[in-house]
Amino acid sequence: MDDLQPWSVRAINLPEHADNVVHTDAGAIAAGYPRALVAGTTVYAYLSHVPAAGWGAEWLGTGGAEVRFRAPVYDDDLVEVVPVTGEDGVVVEARVAGDTRATLAVWPKAPVSSEPSVDGGIGEELPDMVFTIGD
Repeated sequence: MDDLQPWSVRAINLPEHADNVVHTDAGAIAAGYPRALVAGTTVYAYLSHVPAAGWGAEWLGTGGAEVRFRAPVYDDDLVEVVPVTGEDGVVVEARVAGDTRATLAVWPKAPVSSEPSVDGGIGEELPDMVFTIGD
């Protein structure tokens, strides 16, 4: 795990997420939140920075991850992104003021027969896709 290093980022709300009103201050306040929520895809990007930086392109091609969102990350929060080793391997935590808001379980090589765990019902079936990472 020495190759996975913590980092921090000031959370920002991207303009393209404003189609969902909860990602605007007015919409978030109307829904009972103190200010705009940062999109889950953005929080995932913050979390995945740690294994991508530590394990590089190999992780992007053959590794795996599973994200869990526990509480909102708000626009302008200082997010501390910290890798933690536990019984089940490495988990990257997104913390705001010491409170864990999201976790990303990561592994450098995904098992060949791995199936993602899905809580709840079955979602839409997506087509297989191949991505090539290059210069």
